[in-house]
Amino acid sequence: MIRLLIADDHTGVRLALEDLFGSTPDISVVAACSDGDEVLPAARSTRPHVALLDHVMPRMTGLQAAAQLRDECPEVRVVLLTGTVLSSVMAEARELGAAGFLAKGEDSDALPQRIRTVADGGSAWPEPVPAGGQPG
Repeated sequence: MIRLLIADDHTGVRLALEDLFGSTPDISVVAACSDGDEVLPAARSTRPHVALLDHVMPRMTGLQAAAQLRDECPEVRVVLLTGTVLSSVMAEARELGAAGFLAKGEDSDALPQRIRTVADGGSAWPEPVPAGGQPG
């Protein structure tokens, strides 16, 4: 069973992700956080295999939470979730040791397989959008 931590400040997105993964037989949502500052305490207490973190959250971003996880819970594989996949942000996520970066607009049916891939030691990286915002 894959243990998944979800962090997203938008309640609707967070609940939709919980519903999606809650109906996936081999993935268990062990924590659902509404901000990045909740991620590290939740990870310490639930020991997830994968943390799916919204990139943009108030108080602490997904990247900041990923840095904390890297330092204190390095066994947790991190995947960032974002509205727009920018190459500069992806580069920062890679530097922090993230295993992937997913777009919120991605087909939700593909998300469980991406989480499985990351939990199995693989990665989930999309094609980046150049800094101007238009696909290359």
